[in-house]
Amino acid sequence: MPPSDALYMIRRAIADRPKEWEKVLSDPKIRDVFGEIGGDGLKRPPKGFSADEPHIKDLKRKTFFLMHRTKPEAAQSPVFLNEVVEGFKTAAPLMRFLCKAVDVPF
Repeated sequence: MPPSDALYMIRRAIADRPKEWEKVLSDPKIRDVFGEIGGDGLKRPPKGFSADEPHIKDLKRKTFFLMHRTKPEAAQSPVFLNEVVEGFKTAAPLMRFLCKAVDVPF
């Protein structure tokens, strides 16, 4: 859960760069491996954002994450580490967007 100032910066980036955010949301690799971006959200729009914002569902988020569920025995597979590495590579567009939003290197 990002601190409030970082969360505002992420929300502002989503609102100010909707096409860039849509690229992350529609990334075929992300969708195939993880489905949708998850995260807890507010019931109402956050302060400074209106309910009719194009990505209001994401602007309400307090957290942003990707999750891939697997069976516990999969972690004992010799290829598990490679799958984890590939998962992180697949998540890179989201991480790049979030890092850019809060002005930290990726």
